[in-house]
Amino acid sequence: MPRLLIFCFLVVSLTIVSGEEKKQGKVVASIGSENISLQEVDEEFNQFGRSGFFPGAGGNNEMKKRLLDQIVRERLFLKAAKEAKVTLTSQEERQIEKMRALLIIRKYVEEELKKKPITEEEMKSYYQANQSQFTTKEQRKIARIQVKEEKQAEEILKKLKEGADFATLARENGTDAVAKRGGELGWLAKEGLPEPLREVAFRLNKGENSAVITTPEGWTILKVEDIKPAEVRPFEKVSAEIRRKLEQERIKEIENKLKEQYQVKVDYTALESSGTQ
Repeated sequence: MPRLLIFCFLVVSLTIVSGEEKKQGKVVASIGSENISLQEVDEEFNQFGRSGFFPGAGGNNEMKKRLLDQIVRERLFLKAAKEAKVTLTSQEERQIEKMRALLIIRKYVEEELKKKPITEEEMKSYYQANQSQFTTKEQRKIARIQVKEEKQAEEILKKLKEGADFATLARENGTDAVAKRGGELGWLAKEGLPEPLREVAFRLNKGENSAVITTPEGWTILKVEDIKPAEVRPFEKVSAEIRRKLEQERIKEIENKLKEQYQVKVDYTALESSGTQ
């Protein structure tokens, strides 16, 4: 979010607060005749805690000191801005109104979701019906020796068959960027390799070297150092993701009902004919 928009939103919020009846309680700071009470600090602190800004909010004095400093800073700048008769442009006013509208919308959606919350049963049902979404693909840890001459590649392959170390030969002979790290390409899914390396690499067994492969860059020998088989992530690991997904579907249902209720009509052809770039 642009800094200006954040600042404008703070200004509006503070303007509203300054216009309210002053909260009573122990005064923890003052700016001229304007007092800031402990109750105000506690209320903002607890609000931030519920929003996740202050983990474990509730009694952290250091966090409260930082929050109080921030409140003082904001009130101080707001006071100076008012005395300087600073005003917002119409565009800035619209940005603030947009922020206010989004907050109201979010609250409305939250209230609607509470009326029909996502259940554990729904989440598990979705999980069972969509296993492919939660399945990690097979990955292989692959190393490569790439050279410019076929004869050299065949000689390297012969040394490998005789028991030579793959990483050492890669560093000594490789012509690509990974040669200096022993040919290590790291963990890759099948889609992470170009043809024809893809099919070859995923036919090899763990610890096995390929034959010499012709590629546009030269001649290549692959080695599969390790294999991570495809596996389904457990429900406990993906439950939050599923909840978000189902909530999005529920929100879409709410939107469709509202469109029907308020007889929404959209003419996209008007956009095409408007000439707007």
